[in-house]
Amino acid sequence: MATERDPLLSTTDTSAQDQSRLPVGPLQVPRSTRYAILAGLWSATFLSVCASLSMNLDVLDPPSPNSL
Repeated sequence: MATERDPLLSTTDTSAQDQSRLPVGPLQVPRSTRYAILAGLWSATFLSVCASLSMNLDVLDPPSPNSL
């Protein structure tokens, strides 16, 4: 049964098979990709906090009946 770590294309080269058994670490991912992932996580966290704060402010300061 295939797992997610199995290569999509089978190779007959034994050295490629030996390398695929090594664990993949963060240093095998390019630096620019790591920075892009971190920037995405930071942006998502920032936007989530901003959205949460704006919802809380709406609850704390409901519109007055006279403004309708």
